[in-house]
Amino acid sequence: MKNIITKISLTCLGLFIALTSGARTVRVATEDFSTDDDLIVGARAIVIGRVLSIACLLDEDEDRVFTYVTFSVEETLTGEIGSRRIVLKEEGGEVAGQGSIIFGAPQFSRGERVFLYLDTRPDGS
Repeated sequence: MKNIITKISLTCLGLFIALTSGARTVRVATEDFSTDDDLIVGARAIVIGRVLSIACLLDEDEDRVFTYVTFSVEETLTGEIGSRRIVLKEEGGEVAGQGSIIFGAPQFSRGERVFLYLDTRPDGS
């Protein structure tokens, strides 16, 4: 009888630890999202556009896959955009069996109309 109570107690303790550590992970993951105000203040430009093409390429220098999305700029709401065609570089994608998925990264479809908060990456892209 004592053995059964010990096993049940350990099982309950294990479940409790698993549940509480999972809840903590979810809380931490949701704290990293920006508010609309943060996006507006941090944006170099805000535009409305249409997706023209999507391509995934391997950056051999960084050994990482990036997705390049080409947009036609229909309207510039704020900031200076010198071209009517821009290319967004975002982490993630798949090329030749190598790839990565970035949680929270937007997914685009060709022909889709989009609202974009744009900024410059450290590499200038």
